[in-house]
Amino acid sequence: MSPCLALMSLSAECFMRLWVLLSCGALTACATHSAPQPAGKATALGTLSRCTVREVGRDSLLVEGGKRLYVEPYTMAANERGEAFLAGRFNYLIERGPAGAWQRSTDQHIFGAIVPRAGEPRVVRSPVPTAHLGSIQIMPREDGTWTVAFVEVVPPVGGSRTNAAVARLWNGTYDGTRWTHLDTIPRPAGVSLYAEFASSLLARGDTLFWAVRSRGEPHYDVVLFERYEGRWRSQVVPTRTAAEVELTYSDSVGLLLAVVQPDPGLRQDTNSLLLWARRPTWSILRRLVHGYDEGMVNAPQFTSPSSGGVLTWESEPASPIRGLRELRTRRENWGGEQRAASVVDSSVYHGEALVLDGDSWWVTDHISPSGANSEIRFVRDAGVRPLLVNWFPNPYATRFRAITVSPDTIVVTGAFNDTASKAGVVTLLLLFQVTCTN
Repeated sequence: MSPCLALMSLSAECFMRLWVLLSCGALTACATHSAPQPAGKATALGTLSRCTVREVGRDSLLVEGGKRLYVEPYTMAANERGEAFLAGRFNYLIERGPAGAWQRSTDQHIFGAIVPRAGEPRVVRSPVPTAHLGSIQIMPREDGTWTVAFVEVVPPVGGSRTNAAVARLWNGTYDGTRWTHLDTIPRPAGVSLYAEFASSLLARGDTLFWAVRSRGEPHYDVVLFERYEGRWRSQVVPTRTAAEVELTYSDSVGLLLAVVQPDPGLRQDTNSLLLWARRPTWSILRRLVHGYDEGMVNAPQFTSPSSGGVLTWESEPASPIRGLRELRTRRENWGGEQRAASVVDSSVYHGEALVLDGDSWWVTDHISPSGANSEIRFVRDAGVRPLLVNWFPNPYATRFRAITVSPDTIVVTGAFNDTASKAGVVTLLLLFQVTCTN
């Protein structure tokens, strides 16, 4: 990584080199969109501190002595050292050709990149051709390495990878420079799997869990994979109509599956969010969100701030703008009374739920009601309701990813069309620093 991002600041030299990437004037101007906040307001979380978010660096991925790297922002996770592992299914290197113009490399085995807090990013080579990658999930480990699970597909001819046939499931460990472990995950006999919409990885003690949707008319079930003492086993959960799946855990209930599907107890429904529990066989514990009445559910996320479990999801009500959604959230009490939901952002294309220094935060791709303007918004948990802190012009061409890399730092990454240098679409990293005072 260049000194611009590593030092979390922009020197005059860096500013001149990167000015074409800036979507607003000076960096200090980007930080002026601070939303008013009540100082010292008493909330359920205690005295609410005053927080600001400012952009402190931006850079493209420069690797291997000056090559530029694009990694689809499919998934990203940071270890305890603040190193980010970015992985995607459509990735490429861009290098200077004989005439000096940028051109794509012929390297077809790029899995992603390791972005350290200081120094040059490192390319992660893929065990299979990049074109064969389906769903990818990454989970940081306590020793600074990452557990990785991904789907290998049979490349479709002129079609989408979403409906591609699954060739293999893989599980591996990446230590920041190489794969130290890599093997395939046995699949249940006679079950076809979807290449997309797999759950996040979940570790409880010595057991690793991963949930993948199955495919087969007329049922769409979920296959739960468990690894214990180095051995995998699988179990089919008879959801019958699963569209998306996510994993979470409750000390009182145990392992839980959140499944986007119609409620089978209703005559008419669509995209509700149902909670399944294993007691000891799998069954529906409760309905978390009613899709027909509250808006169709998409992209459920679970986070665990110090205040307890939090559910975040994208709600798709009737809207004149295709794809426009609300980002909603709710604190969850799995065994008790269901709480009311709050709106994080009423007009988004998507949003990311984070935990920053023990508190819930959200980074949203906010769209104006006309659909003409896009902003990156930072929202925090204010106890009673989410509170907008700052917003910035959104430079990205597609969906971005956001993660925390330290108790006060958020990294956002996505695709940026660098027309000025004629390099085409590259990965742009934005670094934001969060400061809270009582």
